[in-house]
Amino acid sequence: MSQVLDFLARQYAGVGVLFGCLFLLVLLVQWLAWIFHLGRFKLLADARREERTSQLRFVIADFFVKVIDDFRHLLALVLLLIFMLTLGAVLVWAPTFKDVKEGLQVVVAALGGLVGSMIGYYFGESTGKGKTPEGQPTTPAGLPAIQDPAAEAPDIRPAPAPPGL
Repeated sequence: MSQVLDFLARQYAGVGVLFGCLFLLVLLVQWLAWIFHLGRFKLLADARREERTSQLRFVIADFFVKVIDDFRHLLALVLLLIFMLTLGAVLVWAPTFKDVKEGLQVVVAALGGLVGSMIGYYFGESTGKGKTPEGQPTTPAGLPAIQDPAAEAPDIRPAPAPPGL
């Protein structure tokens, strides 16, 4: 018995991490069972369909289901979480301000481009979904077609040919 207590005294941080991971695993399994109406949640699914739409738990779960619905969104979410966790780790475990500065430079240089391209992709995608005015021709992709400016403005005339030609 004393050997077990000595082991736990020496490895208290590892044991704490193990129990924390087990706790998070149990929460994850329960959340997945709730999302997919498995186990004890199967009976409650039909009875509380109206009530649960207003619950915060349903709203959060519905948010994650919609975010993870598409692989692009999942990949962007994972990369953003890696970026945020790495930044957080640098800020927490750096002993001096100089180490914080160097750590932030390394993390931003390594992952900042990925985060920037994700932001550009999502903002570019949302601006590309804008509606075109009625009557304006579009390309097969749904984008507005480039038109001749002279056709739109009647006072624009082509330049005369230079003399001697």
